[in-house]
Amino acid sequence: MRNNTVDLLESFKQSLKSTYDIFSEVNPREMNYNRYITDEEFREVRRIIKKIDEERGKEAPALILSNRTIEEFCLDMASENWNEDHLNFITYLFNDYINFLEDNMYEVEMMKIECTIPAELTFDRILQDFQNCDDRIQKEDYSGAITSARSLIEGVCKEILVINGFNSLEGDNQKLPSLFKNVRNVLNLDASNEKLEEPLKNVITGLNKVVNGLNEIRNMSGDGHVVKRTPSKHHAILTVNSAKTIVGFLFQTYEYQKERGTLPLGED
Repeated sequence: MRNNTVDLLESFKQSLKSTYDIFSEVNPREMNYNRYITDEEFREVRRIIKKIDEERGKEAPALILSNRTIEEFCLDMASENWNEDHLNFITYLFNDYINFLEDNMYEVEMMKIECTIPAELTFDRILQDFQNCDDRIQKEDYSGAITSARSLIEGVCKEILVINGFNSLEGDNQKLPSLFKNVRNVLNLDASNEKLEEPLKNVITGLNKVVNGLNEIRNMSGDGHVVKRTPSKHHAILTVNSAKTIVGFLFQTYEYQKERGTLPLGED
């Protein structure tokens, strides 16, 4: 049976060796460190290695723990005066994890939450909130992840209202359920609308409950308040996934309504 994690590490190992091979021959300041590997791919592999070592009860190698970019990794490894060849070290390092995965039929399942958003945003913080949700879960900051999830929905609701000409948002203190209600009206998603089919009404009603639930969870477990209850990882993942599902649905609905010309006119 094919193991996707093994394939990923094998590919990364070869790309990293190719990168370091060039690095050893050129001026480090002129090096294109991301010719074969992106820094995001490196961070994903770091998470996999850390998770495997957590499973094995070991501490991940210092080169993995200390560096977050390909450039940092190469410079750090070059500073080590080992007797062994650096390229061979990369081989041994990754083969250790690859062999473990193959011997134990073990595959690392990494959380991957994706959501399509417009390329141009007036609220730049939305992009940061997307990244914060994932980063905080990886750092085991589950209260922070919940706060970022709510901030994400709030920012997107304001985004849709503003790009539709609704400039009066009752200030920044408008509550999430109220913001979501205004966006539903803009996007013709009022569950009482007789033109909507019954199954869609049920989905919209469900989204209302999810938003209210996210608002309450954040008040109880988010880091914006005194934490009344410490959230678990699966609670944080559920919250972040729910937030991104809602965000994706809102933006896709906006694009659909815009194409049909059914969006209401906003304020002047």
